[in-house]
Amino acid sequence: VLRKCLGDLGVQLVENITVLKLSNTEGQVVGAQAFGTKDGKHLSVSSKATVLATGGPTGLFRTVSGDNRNTGDGLIIGYEAGAQLANLEFVEFTLIFSVRGKILPMAGLAPFLSRGCTLINKYRERFMENYYSPETLAHAGRAEMLQAVVQETARNQSPISIECSALSEAVWSEFERSQGLSILAKIREAGGDFRNDPIEVVPAAHSLLAGLVTNACTSTRIAGLWAAGECATGVHGAARLSGNGLAACLVFGRRAGRNAAQFALNSENFSEPLNNTDSAAQELGVSEILPPALKSLHGKINTIAESALGVIRESKTLANAEMQFRKIQLEIGDVSTSYRPVGMTEIKNLAVLGELMASAAIRRRESRGLHFRSDATNSKQSWRKWLIVEKGQDSGLPTWHEKKQLGFDEEEIKHGTPS
Repeated sequence: VLRKCLGDLGVQLVENITVLKLSNTEGQVVGAQAFGTKDGKHLSVSSKATVLATGGPTGLFRTVSGDNRNTGDGLIIGYEAGAQLANLEFVEFTLIFSVRGKILPMAGLAPFLSRGCTLINKYRERFMENYYSPETLAHAGRAEMLQAVVQETARNQSPISIECSALSEAVWSEFERSQGLSILAKIREAGGDFRNDPIEVVPAAHSLLAGLVTNACTSTRIAGLWAAGECATGVHGAARLSGNGLAACLVFGRRAGRNAAQFALNSENFSEPLNNTDSAAQELGVSEILPPALKSLHGKINTIAESALGVIRESKTLANAEMQFRKIQLEIGDVSTSYRPVGMTEIKNLAVLGELMASAAIRRRESRGLHFRSDATNSKQSWRKWLIVEKGQDSGLPTWHEKKQLGFDEEEIKHGTPS
């Protein structure tokens, strides 16, 4: 639907490219530098307004509910251009299905639990009561459920499964009508018999609640640059309400598009037409398949993220992860932008984000929402604030600060008006 709408409007689509950096002139974003993953050509795009909507870095993790090819490039591109990042410690996890050893990358547990299915361990015991009081269980959310699953697994009580045999025929009939195609059919196709047998579930990275800091107009603090979707942060706090992810993409995506378009219409800057150059084509050697060395580094990143940035964290593991992510960046090296293979860029982006996320998780010395520290289990009133990081202008090193008043003050908004 979106593709047809863009075609009808005459929008130019440029596919199979990776953006390497934003072009910045006198403190304003005026385009981007990219290159083609198919043809190896260097691409220069000029623009009066730029919107980043590239998703989050779920590729940090091995097991994900969506697409593990997302490497958070937009976050790093904006960060390198001078925009701020915040809420990097808040990673959202969910439980996904594993049917006959095959992971089904989809989030669909809530429809089962809301209809009366239960979580059980390998002995078919309901275990949530072992970790929480009845009062806590009555208000337990995704975070509490995931923490119990991880702890039960650590006690060698896995596999953890969802058991649905108690559901009535009437409930199954309603379930099939409402979500048969979107959820149940996928489990059946994988060989799962959810009506008679428990279906194994495993924790998976679902989304990142971090992103570029924007105001209500979705503009960053860099003139000419907007961000929306999982590329921006602010609306979900420390734990996203189910269903609000796509709603935020629609609401703030529309806002970003309208405000960026208005800014471009009012801009006096000249925007050149899209142009291609093949000056780098001979040197890049682009391949869609990562070379063995980069595959190994990506696997190492996954292992570090799974062990340190998972559902339950603690300071020593986080500090070690921070160091390991930094080491991977050094292994990749500082290759010049014009001759940097796409795979290398994406791996480096993941390593940079991993380091920043570990740093943020260390700094937040409490547990809140989706961030749970086993060595700091309580929430503290003094930590009702954001952790914000920006790239140091002189050193290039991350500069951290805390902010209790979230977002931008009115006088700080340099451009863009609410739509």
